[in-house]
Amino acid sequence: MKQRTLLIVKIFLFIIIIGFYLTIFLPIMKSQEIIDGVPIYNYTNPLLYTGGQIHIYGGWFSFGALMLSLIAIQLLKLPIGIILGYISVILLGFNLFYIIFLCLNPTAEKLYMLHYGFYVDLMIFILIIIIYSFLLILILRKAEKEISNVKKTIIELGTKFTRLDIKDISEKCKENKYTIIRTIKEMIKNKEIYAKYFDTTKTVAFNQQANINEIDDLMGLYREWEANQKGKEE
Repeated sequence: MKQRTLLIVKIFLFIIIIGFYLTIFLPIMKSQEIIDGVPIYNYTNPLLYTGGQIHIYGGWFSFGALMLSLIAIQLLKLPIGIILGYISVILLGFNLFYIIFLCLNPTAEKLYMLHYGFYVDLMIFILIIIIYSFLLILILRKAEKEISNVKKTIIELGTKFTRLDIKDISEKCKENKYTIIRTIKEMIKNKEIYAKYFDTTKTVAFNQQANINEIDDLMGLYREWEANQKGKEE
């Protein structure tokens, strides 16, 4: 992932967190009296409820999850950051629905109405969804590129070696061992490479001669897989 893109995302997230914090002091909703079952709309001094007063635990936990997410992204722990971001989205969503529920279900004494702070919260909610969805797309595309690199490397190595450690393959393709192991198992299952993986020793035994004989077919399968991935992106 490009550093400039990540920097822009972090700046946007920081601004959103500041905005989220400010909603603690903004009026989220207001209440008016109901006398004998009739709402008094000309009540000149409605009671305002700020975010700090009306936020149930979901709102506060959402703010905390967003802070932790930004820290995780700063430390380049992007998957953890995205998970925390979506936790923040879910918690804040519950909080907003709770506020709407209060407004749609007035008590015998009070009628609740949304105030401008709620719409600021709603805008922040939508922006959080957009940013983390964008991050998720970037992560998925990065993962596809990593898998593509691993597949191509394994096919090349399968014609040159009879046995390799996962560590050796990782040094060749510069990808992490978990992606390599997962990709090798998938390739063996789909007959994209003639090999056997040994989980106990973390080694791969290649049928070198079969891979050499079938190299054109194996590369054809790889190109077909690569074309399918590009088609999904479009």
